[in-house]
Amino acid sequence: MDTELAQPTTTEALDDHQEDTIRAAADAAVDVKFPDPETRPTMSVDEARPFYGLSRSSMFNAVRNGEVPAIRVGGRWLLPTAAVRRQLGLDP
Repeated sequence: MDTELAQPTTTEALDDHQEDTIRAAADAAVDVKFPDPETRPTMSVDEARPFYGLSRSSMFNAVRNGEVPAIRVGGRWLLPTAAVRRQLGLDP
């Protein structure tokens, strides 16, 4: 099984609009049930997409570019739930 880890880039790689979008999505995500990392250690790109406020193609581009933490398992991208929560500012 082929496993590849996409390293998230620093926030300097994001422009102001992208940072604002991520913050707004994180604020909105508080009202949506976000998976608990202890019971759901990973989530799919489509499950995480609403929390980032991105289209499907933009989300996959962000994953491939390393702007969103992700692990490639075979042909599938999985996002570590705890890393996504930290990136969105939901956890310290």
